[in-house]
Amino acid sequence: MDLKDLRYAIAVADEGSFTRAAARLNLAQQALSKQIGDLERELEVRLFDRMPRGTRLTPAGSAFVEAARVTLTQSQRAMAHARTTNRRESQVLRVGLTPSSVFAGDAAASLSFFRRRQPLVRIEVLEMAPLAIIEAVREGTIDLAILCSPPDESGEMAGECIAEHPLGAVLPATHPLSGTEVVRLRDLVDLPLITYGREADPVGYDTLLQALARRGLRPRLADVRAGGPPSLIGPLIAEGEAWAFATADCSWPLYERTPGLVYRDFADSPILEQRWILWLHDAPSPLVGEFTELWKTLHGEWSHRDLSYTI
Repeated sequence: MDLKDLRYAIAVADEGSFTRAAARLNLAQQALSKQIGDLERELEVRLFDRMPRGTRLTPAGSAFVEAARVTLTQSQRAMAHARTTNRRESQVLRVGLTPSSVFAGDAAASLSFFRRRQPLVRIEVLEMAPLAIIEAVREGTIDLAILCSPPDESGEMAGECIAEHPLGAVLPATHPLSGTEVVRLRDLVDLPLITYGREADPVGYDTLLQALARRGLRPRLADVRAGGPPSLIGPLIAEGEAWAFATADCSWPLYERTPGLVYRDFADSPILEQRWILWLHDAPSPLVGEFTELWKTLHGEWSHRDLSYTI
């Protein structure tokens, strides 16, 4: 038995189905069924009841999966400690960014300045989806992440809010609302919204829709799912068939390179876009603290407030 077997058992327990668990693990269903069967024979315990529509944990299986979760968490923490310590000794700073991050310019400036201050430190930048970045921080494969999510409630990560910007709307210049100075969200009910898909950030996606609903908008979602870059989304909006969120000082300057677009603030209570630097709580590299302080010096220091919605 190894850690892989624990992951497989947890996936089947979470999904309640070999089919869904195999899809989650990118395995063939037959291969996953064989792995779980081999594990049960090794343990001499039946972990799952096989039913016509899915699986159900046996009492022994429930006990095993509960312990497996603890073991996996501890193993991830041990690996993260080892990786972080190794990079600390070898003077490496690994940074995670989302591919379409509108903060890439600020990140580049901060990393460039940091490199001049710490010429012996090797800097590695990795582009990942938001969920992958969080997992990479948790596993210790990167030292810090720059993204729009605060630390989760697990206590495994810490972080600091480095920016807050109110969101506005990017609209087609031909749309009637483009002639107004500000836009009410509920007036956008008939215009499809282009935003990222829920699978990219389920918590952020659900929170965004809830924030819009509190302000009177249950948006029509466009057939296109994209969180960026503006060079891709802008032409779609300019055709007159959709709108998207942007911030006046960060992402709108990238949109306005595309003809046929306008930016308008919202008349509603603000929806703030936040940016965070996250790191591993138990074993932060001293380089993380130095980089965070440098960022705040270069780009301004922000205090985290209790807001109805941030992204």
